[in-house]
Amino acid sequence: MMPTAVATSPLSAAQDLSQYMIHSRVEMIGVLRDIITRRALVSITYGFGNESIVSALLSVNPEFEEVVLDFGADASANQRLLSAKSLTVTTYVEHVKIQFSVQRAETTMFEARPAIRVRLPQSLMRLQRREHYRISTPLANPLKCVLPELLDRNGKMVEFRVADISCGGLAMVANANQIHVDLGQKFDACEIELPGIGNVTTGLIIRSITEIPDSTLMRGRRCGCQFVNIAGTMATLIQRYINSLERERRART
Repeated sequence: MMPTAVATSPLSAAQDLSQYMIHSRVEMIGVLRDIITRRALVSITYGFGNESIVSALLSVNPEFEEVVLDFGADASANQRLLSAKSLTVTTYVEHVKIQFSVQRAETTMFEARPAIRVRLPQSLMRLQRREHYRISTPLANPLKCVLPELLDRNGKMVEFRVADISCGGLAMVANANQIHVDLGQKFDACEIELPGIGNVTTGLIIRSITEIPDSTLMRGRRCGCQFVNIAGTMATLIQRYINSLERERRART
């Protein structure tokens, strides 16, 4: 049975993708094995980006520092790939673009048939743009957002529960007892504590406000917020938090 997703072309090296890069060996191995499990097609680009073949990841072997991929259908293209000095592997998994580059490839055998062997990459890009992806936060360990510019009647800062988050913004829930916020209102220094990851400080602006029905567990108003001038280091922390939530959810399925 062939994989089900279709790969796409690699992103330009000129683009600033540092906030989406994964350098953790354990995390990279997990992403690569997930590609295999989901049977996603990959594109292997070579020859200064002028040529590519459609392939599939067959195996990830950390003990040998190797990734094994299938040969393409064109024998002559496969030979040119084996002669190339560098390769870029690109795919999509659930609207998330995954890409890594390696030096040279060589032939190997996998389940008694020829295959391509490359070294485990030193880094891997996992691109989740905010317009495509938001993740709901857990109810058991709720994420909190503090707006230091807002104080309650006792002069204390108010915590808002975060319903979902992405690298571009979040949705927070303001219940009936909390301070009123308005559409278009801007805050310069919101603070979000990401459990096990770190603290994020960034500006935000209220882009949407929706009344939550009384029948739901959280009564009040849902406020959709866009981050303003978020630093790359802060976006990286949020990306790591999203990745950790996804790993936990995959482990439970």
